[in-house]
Amino acid sequence: MIRAFVLALTMACVQQAPPPVAVASVPLTSATIAPSPSPITVVVHGPPVTPYRSDILGSKPQNVSIDITNDGDRPRDVSDLRIAFAARRGATPMRCKSPEAVPPREDQTIAPHATATFERQLCSLPLPGKYVIEVTTTTGDATRKASFDFAVVAGERNVPRAIAAYPSLFAALGGDLSGVRFTRPEWEEGAYKVVLRVTNASTVPVPLRDTEMIFRVTKMHQPFACTDTKHFDLPARLEPGDSAIAKIPVTCILDVKGKYEIHAMIGDVELGEIHVEVTSDPLLYLPIWPW
Repeated sequence: MIRAFVLALTMACVQQAPPPVAVASVPLTSATIAPSPSPITVVVHGPPVTPYRSDILGSKPQNVSIDITNDGDRPRDVSDLRIAFAARRGATPMRCKSPEAVPPREDQTIAPHATATFERQLCSLPLPGKYVIEVTTTTGDATRKASFDFAVVAGERNVPRAIAAYPSLFAALGGDLSGVRFTRPEWEEGAYKVVLRVTNASTVPVPLRDTEMIFRVTKMHQPFACTDTKHFDLPARLEPGDSAIAKIPVTCILDVKGKYEIHAMIGDVELGEIHVEVTSDPLLYLPIWPW
């Protein structure tokens, strides 16, 4: 009896342990940190000089080499590489649109601390003179700029000439040179055309007006000569660095075989001369003319 009472008293004095607290489960997440692209160094190798070519009314196209070095410790993806040119002649920015096609066999990645070379063709520039060519290279989030000096040199024949009314406006003459096989009616309808390229080399827009070109055509070693005056249209105005193209028919060349000289003038400005051979030779083809 006494033992049962002591046992009951002991059990009453012992505190019951509190129930366990439920802990909400928290999902574990892992953050993936994308590695930043490897830094790059860009070095541009541009040609120093190129000739002016009257057959294309601009400078001879040249290739520019761009060396890209991967300065990081991981391969660098350059599959999105973009290279753009900008040209400046003195204080005038010149339009410089280069081919956008990307060579199919270019490197898509550059190994760590390695250098890859990429080539792009520089635009044909419309005027002789000294230029600064700026090259912008972009891949991923990296953009690099570099520049080089560039000169377009010309001879004495068929080079751009300054127009008296606008000293910073230049006109250049071009045209197909050989392989002409037009009949007399085709000549008279203006099948043969010379090409005039007018370029604004100033820093401000230049207003243009309709004007006339005077042709004098002579046949080499013969007393044939004729003159021809043709009206042609130009844009209302020309922005700095822009060019306008006009195709002007020459109708006083005969269909008689032989070699002819076409002399062209705007006002008092002699633009140059074009030698044309009229022939029926099936092996003599018209050259490819870019305009």
